[in-house]
Amino acid sequence: MGTRIGKVIMDNPHLSTEKIATLTTLAEASNGKLEAAAAISSSQAFNSGCSVGLIPGIIIILLVFFLSKGSIAAAAIAFLLVAMFLILFANGVAYISRTNAIGRLYHEQVKIEIDQVLQGEILSRQDFNQVASQVLPQDAALYKYIVEKEL
Repeated sequence: MGTRIGKVIMDNPHLSTEKIATLTTLAEASNGKLEAAAAISSSQAFNSGCSVGLIPGIIIILLVFFLSKGSIAAAAIAFLLVAMFLILFANGVAYISRTNAIGRLYHEQVKIEIDQVLQGEILSRQDFNQVASQVLPQDAALYKYIVEKEL
């Protein structure tokens, strides 16, 4: 972490060490909020996605079993296909839920908090974006939101 902050200081000579520390803490805390909300939302969505298809999946497996005149092999194949479909469906729902949760929380809470801290510290949004993009990993929720969507 020390070398990362050292690089941030070298890349932003107009900012003091205290300002960079403030921006780093703000970026990491904001990202933590987004990641926590996304994890909860995607977990709930995955569980719901699996649950929604459970009864229809069981019905399909039973239909295959009875229509194949009691073939356990056919029922096992149907089970595997239903399980794969449910997992794919649940992952899709979880991904959409994660993306929506991050966007909603960012606009309703995190962006406002960032702007308030920046205003209180007399820092620009460009400074925050620059420091956050250097401090956060590229797969961080906040990093993607700032860099890819260019907010």
